Amino acid sequence: MGGRRKFFMADMLALTLLSVLQLFTTNLAALLVIRIALGMAIAVEYTVGTALLMEWVPAKRYFRYQTYLLAYWAIGYFAAYLVGTFTTGFCDRTWQVILASSAIVSTLAGLQRLVVRQPESPRWLASKGRIIEAINLVHRYVGEDYTVHPAPQVEVKKGAWRMLFSKKYRRRTLVGGLFYACQTLPFFGISIFLPILMENMNVTNPLVTQLLYYALMIAGVLVGIVLSNHLPRRYFLIGTFLASAAFLLVLSIWHQAPLALTLILFSLFSLTISAALVIGLRLPKRTL
Repeated sequence: MGGRRKFFMADMLALTLLSVLQLFTTNLAALLVIRIALGMAIAVEYTVGTALLMEWVPAKRYFRYQTYLLAYWAIGYFAAYLVGTFTTGFCDRTWQVILASSAIVSTLAGLQRLVVRQPESPRWLASKGRIIEAINLVHRYVGEDYTVHPAPQVEVKKGAWRMLFSKKYRRRTLVGGLFYACQTLPFFGISIFLPILMENMNVTNPLVTQLLYYALMIAGVLVGIVLSNHLPRRYFLIGTFLASAAFLLVLSIWHQAPLALTLILFSLFSLTISAALVIGLRLPKRTL
């Protein structure tokens, strides 16, 4: 069975094939299955990619590199919006082309992984008894001062989903679930329904405002990276939640607010909710 490196490559191949399949179906049920499969493949990419990053980056620099990944993700999110907004000229198949355009990115990423070969996971090699290969990789890519120890033989107990809601773990499950739900739902909910929101807010040029929203989202991640290195994490987390809620509350109650003030509040919300994503990479993993 292949290691994480091969799995890393196979997942990108799956992303490409699933993306291309969207060009050949207009069946709603089939499209739903493909989109769910794409979501699962992306989740695998996040999981395996983060695991490999954790193994190859020194612990004191891990969070910094993980925030770089988040910044690149924000740029990609903005790029996806641009593709979906400005792709035209394919008649009634334009929506299929937009959905399948992700195959371009996944193909480029796959080719990059073929050319710049990702070394195998040292821990995975050690767990399979290939300790010499693991040590050689670490010496080659990290330095002679580092090494890998044989993986300890630990008895792994088989778990079940109900354990998450047992007396021992239910509080952690609740805290972790609510944390990500409260952070993710407003972020993606507003992004998805942004055109409708712009219309209801009487914005005269919704396209420009939407472009501003996504641009500020990237800026918010960069601001969050800076602030997370200078502010206590607890205050940063609570502060971004409260500030985002305050901005949305004013926008929800004051329907007849001046357009300039509406845009300022909406821009501040975009900056704040995006900055909050940064602390989400660090705090729950350390507290649960």
